[in-house]
Amino acid sequence: MASVLGMGILIMAVTTVAYIVVISLIMWWLSKLLKFKNNGFKPAITVAGIAGIISFVLGLILVFIPMAALAVVLNIVFALIVVLVHLFLIRYLYKESWGKTFLLWVLVMIAYIVLGAIIGLVLGMITKVKIPYLTAKLI
Repeated sequence: MASVLGMGILIMAVTTVAYIVVISLIMWWLSKLLKFKNNGFKPAITVAGIAGIISFVLGLILVFIPMAALAVVLNIVFALIVVLVHLFLIRYLYKESWGKTFLLWVLVMIAYIVLGAIIGLVLGMITKVKIPYLTAKLI
Protein backbone atom coordinates (compact mmCIF):
# COMPACT_ATOMS: atom_id res chain seq x y z
CA MET A 1 0.00 0.00 0.00
CA ALA A 2 2.79 2.40 0.89
CA SER A 3 4.56 1.85 -2.44
CA VAL A 4 1.32 2.57 -4.35
CA LEU A 5 0.86 5.76 -2.31
CA GLY A 6 4.47 6.74 -2.90
CA MET A 7 4.13 6.12 -6.63
CA GLY A 8 0.95 8.22 -6.70
CA ILE A 9 2.68 11.10 -4.95
CA LEU A 10 5.65 10.81 -7.34
CA ILE A 11 3.29 10.95 -10.33
CA MET A 12 1.57 14.00 -8.80
CA ALA A 13 4.96 15.70 -8.37
CA VAL A 14 6.03 14.98 -11.96
CA THR A 15 2.72 16.20 -13.38
CA THR A 16 2.95 19.33 -11.22
CA VAL A 17 6.37 20.15 -12.67
CA ALA A 18 5.06 19.51 -16.19
CA TYR A 19 2.04 21.72 -15.43
CA ILE A 20 4.26 24.55 -14.21
CA VAL A 21 6.45 24.39 -17.32
CA VAL A 22 3.59 24.14 -19.82
CA ILE A 23 1.34 26.74 -18.18
CA SER A 24 4.19 29.23 -17.80
CA LEU A 25 5.14 28.90 -21.47
CA ILE A 26 1.52 29.27 -22.61
CA MET A 27 0.95 32.23 -20.27
CA TRP A 28 4.16 33.93 -21.40
CA TRP A 29 3.21 33.55 -25.07
CA LEU A 30 -0.37 34.74 -24.52
CA SER A 31 0.71 37.73 -22.42
CA LYS A 32 2.90 38.83 -25.34
CA LEU A 33 0.06 38.20 -27.79
CA LEU A 34 -2.36 40.25 -25.64
CA LYS A 35 0.28 43.00 -25.30
CA PHE A 36 0.40 43.00 -21.52
CA LYS A 37 2.58 45.69 -19.94
CA ASN A 38 4.61 43.18 -17.96
CA ASN A 39 4.85 40.31 -20.46
CA GLY A 40 8.13 38.71 -19.43
CA PHE A 41 8.68 35.09 -18.49
CA LYS A 42 9.17 35.85 -14.78
CA PRO A 43 5.51 36.64 -13.98
CA ALA A 44 4.36 33.61 -15.98
CA ILE A 45 6.65 31.17 -14.15
CA THR A 46 5.78 32.79 -10.81
CA VAL A 47 2.02 32.44 -11.35
CA ALA A 48 2.35 28.87 -12.63
CA GLY A 49 4.81 27.90 -9.88
CA ILE A 50 2.80 29.24 -6.96
CA ALA A 51 -0.52 27.93 -8.32
CA GLY A 52 1.07 24.57 -9.18
CA ILE A 53 2.55 24.13 -5.71
CA ILE A 54 -0.73 25.10 -4.03
CA SER A 55 -2.58 22.67 -6.28
CA PHE A 56 -0.06 19.91 -5.44
CA VAL A 57 -0.44 20.47 -1.68
CA LEU A 58 -4.24 20.54 -1.92
CA GLY A 59 -4.09 17.36 -4.01
CA LEU A 60 -2.00 15.69 -1.30
CA ILE A 61 -4.70 16.52 1.24
CA LEU A 62 -7.25 14.77 -0.97
CA VAL A 63 -5.12 11.61 -1.07
CA PHE A 64 -5.58 11.14 2.67
CA ILE A 65 -9.36 11.71 2.78
CA PRO A 66 -11.06 8.31 3.20
CA MET A 67 -14.64 9.40 2.46
CA ALA A 68 -15.43 9.74 -1.26
CA ALA A 69 -18.24 12.29 -0.80
CA LEU A 70 -16.05 14.58 1.28
CA ALA A 71 -13.20 14.20 -1.23
CA VAL A 72 -15.52 15.24 -4.07
CA VAL A 73 -16.71 18.34 -2.20
CA LEU A 74 -13.16 19.26 -1.20
CA ASN A 75 -11.97 18.73 -4.77
CA ILE A 76 -14.51 21.31 -5.97
CA VAL A 77 -13.56 23.75 -3.20
CA PHE A 78 -9.84 23.26 -3.91
CA ALA A 79 -10.39 23.81 -7.65
CA LEU A 80 -12.10 27.12 -6.89
CA ILE A 81 -9.23 28.10 -4.60
CA VAL A 82 -6.69 27.36 -7.36
CA VAL A 83 -8.72 29.40 -9.88
CA LEU A 84 -8.82 32.35 -7.47
CA VAL A 85 -5.09 32.03 -6.81
CA HIS A 86 -4.44 32.10 -10.58
CA LEU A 87 -6.64 35.16 -11.07
CA PHE A 88 -5.22 37.15 -8.16
CA LEU A 89 -1.62 36.30 -9.07
CA ILE A 90 -2.16 37.24 -12.72
CA ARG A 91 -3.80 40.51 -11.66
CA TYR A 92 -1.03 41.32 -9.18
CA LEU A 93 2.02 40.27 -11.23
CA TYR A 94 0.89 41.45 -14.65
CA LYS A 95 -0.69 44.65 -13.29
CA GLU A 96 -3.63 44.49 -15.72
CA SER A 97 -7.38 45.06 -15.39
CA TRP A 98 -9.68 42.31 -14.17
CA GLY A 99 -11.03 41.94 -17.71
CA LYS A 100 -7.60 41.27 -19.22
CA THR A 101 -6.72 39.09 -16.24
CA PHE A 102 -9.78 36.90 -16.77
CA LEU A 103 -9.20 36.83 -20.54
CA LEU A 104 -5.62 35.61 -20.07
CA TRP A 105 -6.71 32.94 -17.59
CA VAL A 106 -9.50 31.67 -19.86
CA LEU A 107 -7.19 31.56 -22.90
CA VAL A 108 -4.48 29.76 -20.92
CA MET A 109 -6.97 27.14 -19.73
CA ILE A 110 -8.35 26.63 -23.25
CA ALA A 111 -4.84 26.28 -24.68
CA TYR A 112 -3.90 23.86 -21.88
CA ILE A 113 -6.97 21.69 -22.52
CA VAL A 114 -6.44 21.66 -26.30
CA LEU A 115 -2.74 20.84 -25.89
CA GLY A 116 -3.59 18.06 -23.43
CA ALA A 117 -6.16 16.60 -25.83
CA ILE A 118 -3.69 16.64 -28.71
CA ILE A 119 -0.97 15.01 -26.62
CA GLY A 120 -3.48 12.43 -25.36
CA LEU A 121 -4.62 11.59 -28.88
CA VAL A 122 -1.05 11.26 -30.14
CA LEU A 123 -0.05 9.07 -27.19
CA GLY A 124 -3.21 7.01 -27.69
CA MET A 125 -2.34 6.45 -31.34
CA ILE A 126 1.26 5.54 -30.51
CA THR A 127 0.32 3.12 -27.73
CA LYS A 128 -2.80 1.85 -29.53
CA VAL A 129 -4.91 2.45 -26.41
CA LYS A 130 -8.54 2.94 -27.42
CA ILE A 131 -11.33 4.74 -25.68
CA PRO A 132 -14.31 3.18 -27.50
CA TYR A 133 -16.64 6.13 -27.95
CA LEU A 134 -13.97 8.82 -28.34
CA THR A 135 -11.83 6.82 -30.74
CA ALA A 136 -14.81 6.04 -32.96
CA LYS A 137 -15.82 9.70 -33.15
CA LEU A 138 -12.37 11.18 -33.75
CA ILE A 139 -10.72 8.62 -36.00
